[in-house]
Amino acid sequence: MNLFIINRKNANKNIFGAFKTAAKKNHIKIIEVNIDNYLRFKLSKRDFVYRISSDANSRYIEKEYSFYKPITLRAEKGFNILESIYDNVVNATMLHQFYHLPIPKTEFINSSDKLLLKNTTKKLGGYPIVIKLRGSQKGMGVIKINNYKEYQKQTKNLIEQNLVYITREFVDSPGLSYRAIVLGDVVLVCYKNQSVHEDEFRSNTDQKQRVREIIKLDKAEEKIMVKAVNVLDIEFGAVDFAYDKSDADKLKIFEVNYPCNFVPAQKLSGIDIAEKILIHLLNK
Repeated sequence: MNLFIINRKNANKNIFGAFKTAAKKNHIKIIEVNIDNYLRFKLSKRDFVYRISSDANSRYIEKEYSFYKPITLRAEKGFNILESIYDNVVNATMLHQFYHLPIPKTEFINSSDKLLLKNTTKKLGGYPIVIKLRGSQKGMGVIKINNYKEYQKQTKNLIEQNLVYITREFVDSPGLSYRAIVLGDVVLVCYKNQSVHEDEFRSNTDQKQRVREIIKLDKAEEKIMVKAVNVLDIEFGAVDFAYDKSDADKLKIFEVNYPCNFVPAQKLSGIDIAEKILIHLLNK
């Protein structure tokens, strides 16, 4: 058996290094795959596949390899890999809403119609509101809207570019965001991000400009995190969330990231997350 790690060339060295150490410790051969060499390999059902990068080529390689039916971190409960629901904020948010998980109030219709925009704003509790583009990462494509004029201008612009988005209520958590790393039915670690920019409303920007601190979730919160990952038919993920100060400090889930950069959590907690992922795959 081999561990195939799909990655962009010369990227994500820390994540690959963590897997390399874990693979060596467990006597498993690790192979880094990218657009230059992926066609050289024919996988078996005993091989493991994990994608580090989220670029289009890496996702394409993952889809190609799926036809070999290797061991992955997907639950595969009727889930079609070609849909990549965890790469799609629209579908993932719909699932979270269907399963009554605590997410920000969300509207999905893409339109610049005057009446619809006003009704949407009312449903979301008034301005400010937030637009989030499908496929955006690290705070990119997350737009804070403060009034109707901005809302109409932004929606018209996005629609003209054929960009898909969701519209959400604004979650007031100045300078603070949280991430829970879930594997199977366990929260491995949860930590708080304290941004140096307290006026930054986005939860995942300025990766180097923040202070991280381990926190402890209660049992109910842990169940929420596990469910947020599992309903997407994946067995590993990073749940980004916050506590909304304007709504009695209620927990609000923003999204689940898969794949995710677990190295900061591994260093912060001392938990060998890469090895735990590998052992999870070995036990499947």
